Amino acid sequence: LLEGSVRKDGEQLRVTAQLVRASDGTHLWSKTYARELRDVFKLQDEIAREIVEALRIELQPEQIRGLVQRGTNNPEAYRQVLFAGHVYEDDAPGDRRSMLAFRRAVALDPQYIDAWLGLADLLSYMGMYADSADEALAGKREARAIMDRVIALAPQRGDLYLHRAEPRHAEWWDWQ
Repeated sequence: LLEGSVRKDGEQLRVTAQLVRASDGTHLWSKTYARELRDVFKLQDEIAREIVEALRIELQPEQIRGLVQRGTNNPEAYRQVLFAGHVYEDDAPGDRRSMLAFRRAVALDPQYIDAWLGLADLLSYMGMYADSADEALAGKREARAIMDRVIALAPQRGDLYLHRAEPRHAEWWDWQ
């Protein structure tokens, strides 16, 4: 098992990671990292490499690069997506704060697919609980347009087609 914790203090980030054998609880490896928040992507890469080394797994360079998939090189856009997930509380104020954070993330990095996905999912979900039919329809239409845009950005990603198909099926009754 990989266990860990992340703490943030201002612009300082402290990450503790450890590997524990699940069968008997034996502690295999641990390390604490302290970095500036602006180095978060380098830190993710370093942790992934060191975990692979601790597990003694032999991977090809392209497999190692694939261990950390962040979707953006913009630390602030990444932080906004993390914040959006943190403030989402399945209530109107949480939804609004989450939506604003997703919108900031895509403004900072228009190619950030995970931010677009989060925004589309939230718009689609909020449409089910909107105050009016017009508001619900506007949110669902925006979510649908976002998904078409995201697929245009990365047509090779099969998971995006599922993200687009689910609301079309459940909300638009587009069963084809």
